[in-house]
Amino acid sequence: MYKFESTKTLNSTQKEAIRLLWNSEYPINILHETIADTEQYLNKLTDQNHTFVYDDSGNIIAWSFDFIRDQERNFAIIVSSKHQKKGLGIELINQAKKNNSVLNGWVIISQSHKKQDSKPYKSPLEFYQKLGFQTLEEEKEIQGLRLVKIRFEE
Repeated sequence: MYKFESTKTLNSTQKEAIRLLWNSEYPINILHETIADTEQYLNKLTDQNHTFVYDDSGNIIAWSFDFIRDQERNFAIIVSSKHQKKGLGIELINQAKKNNSVLNGWVIISQSHKKQDSKPYKSPLEFYQKLGFQTLEEEKEIQGLRLVKIRFEE
């Protein structure tokens, strides 16, 4: 059974869990070497709402949060690959949708990148499209990664 916990503030254990999830699931191009790197990322964002998912042993296995960036409500979500395909991502997105009538995000669409474990990074764009997100025309490149903007509106 999974436990969901929401918070507006983070302790050091949660920040480290975010860093570890980030590094295990995102391409190596954007690793967070230290908690300070994770804090630097988070400190640029305002009005943060975090949700963590814990396994039976109390380990954080997924994280989502919504926040304000560029006067828009954005979100990010990471589910450990060991716990994907179990409905956790859908549940986290549905919770964010309940609390926000509009959600924006940036999704990596370039496919040639590797994760820390050397496995290929698979873009989650199709996952978000199945959940009602629209792909916008806005794209950008960050550290060699191509991203596209997505949006959900009620």
